[in-house]
Amino acid sequence: MTSRWLLRGACLAATLAFLAPPSVTRADTTYPFEGTTKGVFDPNSGGAGNFITWGSTTGNNQQSSLTYTGESFNITNVGANPSALFLVGGLAFYDGNVVKGTGDISVDLTIALNLIQPDGAGNPSLETQTLGVTLKTNGDGTLTLGSGFRDLEFPAGGVNYTLSELGWSSSSTSFVALTDSKLSVTKGSTGHAYLWAKVSAVPVSSNDPPAVPEPASIAVVAVAGLLGFAHAARRRRAAIA
Repeated sequence: MTSRWLLRGACLAATLAFLAPPSVTRADTTYPFEGTTKGVFDPNSGGAGNFITWGSTTGNNQQSSLTYTGESFNITNVGANPSALFLVGGLAFYDGNVVKGTGDISVDLTIALNLIQPDGAGNPSLETQTLGVTLKTNGDGTLTLGSGFRDLEFPAGGVNYTLSELGWSSSSTSFVALTDSKLSVTKGSTGHAYLWAKVSAVPVSSNDPPAVPEPASIAVVAVAGLLGFAHAARRRRAAIA
């Protein structure tokens, strides 16, 4: 009788242990975003890498020019900041003393984000994201900074990242929007504009990961199974006797 109650108690304990919520390790909520940028002007418009010049000159006058300088960015935890800002790169516009009628240009600037983190979980297509910017000047010392890029969404490491343009700024240390996205400089001088963006990261699923029973729970179930097997064996021996 005593052994029967012990057996029932062991089976009940095993059942409760199996049904009890197991301990689960939650997913990491630190979503890093790190990389560099590189800009290239359209070679069909006379671009030479991150530099382009235009306009006819006389004497020792210099042509007008645009120079893009890429930046490094490193946001250690996007998850802690739903709209983390970062500097994409800077643009230097020199308004040269060029012959009238040769000072206008419209050119595309392609900016590549080379991502270090996230690494795309082994997917090379996620390592570089391309942004498109159109720049235009009418030779009047005003550079119109075209709309940067559409929102980019890409998954990596179980997280959905969204990259959005914030706009052009007059400052490289904080975002101060340029009026009408235009940069104006005086003849023979250089002005600067800076492209800012923001990034957010959201887990693919906010649900907890599938529950996995603790080793202790599995062990209790195994012991209960052995006890049940032993009890069945004793009943067979008693029947034979």
